[in-house]
Amino acid sequence: WDEALFDPYDEIDMAQKIEHALRDSAFREQLKRHGLIQAASFSWDNSAGKLLDLFDSVGGASKRSKAVSSSLYVREPVRAAIEGIAADPVAVQLKPQEMMAVAASLAETYPPECNRPRTLFLDVSAMIINGDHTGIQRVVRAICYELMHRDQGIDVEPVYTNTEDHEFYRAGSLIDHILGRSIHTTAHAHIQFFPGDILLYLDLHPGVAISHVAKTRYLRNKGITVYHVVYDLLPVLFPQYFWPELCEEFAAWLKAVSNADGALCISRSVALELQKWMHTNVPERRRAFKIGWFHLGADIENSIPSAGMPAEGIKTIKKLKSGSSFIVVGTIEPRKGQVQILDAFEELWGSGMDINLVMVGKKGWGMQTFAERILTHDQGGKRLYWLEKSSDEYLEKIYASCICLIAASEGEGFGLPLIEAARHKIPIIARDIPVFREVAGDHAYYFNGS
Repeated sequence: WDEALFDPYDEIDMAQKIEHALRDSAFREQLKRHGLIQAASFSWDNSAGKLLDLFDSVGGASKRSKAVSSSLYVREPVRAAIEGIAADPVAVQLKPQEMMAVAASLAETYPPECNRPRTLFLDVSAMIINGDHTGIQRVVRAICYELMHRDQGIDVEPVYTNTEDHEFYRAGSLIDHILGRSIHTTAHAHIQFFPGDILLYLDLHPGVAISHVAKTRYLRNKGITVYHVVYDLLPVLFPQYFWPELCEEFAAWLKAVSNADGALCISRSVALELQKWMHTNVPERRRAFKIGWFHLGADIENSIPSAGMPAEGIKTIKKLKSGSSFIVVGTIEPRKGQVQILDAFEELWGSGMDINLVMVGKKGWGMQTFAERILTHDQGGKRLYWLEKSSDEYLEKIYASCICLIAASEGEGFGLPLIEAARHKIPIIARDIPVFREVAGDHAYYFNGS
């Protein structure tokens, strides 16, 4: 009966249907009458007869007594389904992804007994699918490494998925890299979740989270706890600094995140921002959305660091060490304040100060004009350096060659360069924003204004 139906994976839809039945007496009476009619079409005899017919069709009447008296043939329906699919002419037209969906459906319908420990699955999709290795992915690698090398009382396994396929797979190449072993034949095996497991979307891949909303609801109702790591809310807080499509996708991502059990933010500031956004944009939930936070670290050596020095690297390091060099780390973006920093240094150079400015980070959206300004600058290669690509090894040497970090960003989720600078014991000049105060406390010189 259409009016009685609800989405079994949506607790809000379920609750609304219950509320409708409680408040609408006419609807409630219809439910009662229809329930008796519907129930009359079911009986234990009918169900048992259908099951016996199924056993007969699979293995013949000779197996009937054994099938009824024991669980020996309880897996026969799975074999029958597989053989039936294989024998059907349509099977040859099925794509590998469709075959995997059939296999996953069979595994869900006839689940095996869980004979493995409770597992924490870490989603690393952006790293595996897109090959990303800097910024957030550096954090992802470090957390994976730490959790897999420390006894947490729970198994830890990195996994990945994509926007077209809602199944998860073992991130074998990353696991083998972390554990220092050769690739195994089950490197990218399909993941089966069991009640008690935890899925943490550790990486940032908005498309995956958005496309997996139904999967998230399904896993939660199956007894799997689902969390997301939230690195910042910048595209919704500062839309003027991002392209419109990204802002739209980010808002959709936050909606997808709100379908999980909770979020882990990388600072208290982000946690408060997320809490405020949830209050404004998400209807009240029956199950509370948990929000926690933690701080990032800068232990680059134990984050599976990228290595390598560019051909001119040693020469550049030597130049930076020979003078007073200031470092700016981060993607070249409108919100990062690099334009203001370069303006200030041009004034200082004009007044005769012999100081160096080194910017480390790739060019982001909307910064083509600024990039050309750097590349054609008369101080380029003399006092001004832009290192668009830098390995972790090279970045460490650059930090060690500078006397001060400048962090002029107008919005951040955390501000990892502040921790990296503190680790190298160099002073910090930072814009006075809440998250920088949270991270650096009294150990930075703060400035305001544009």
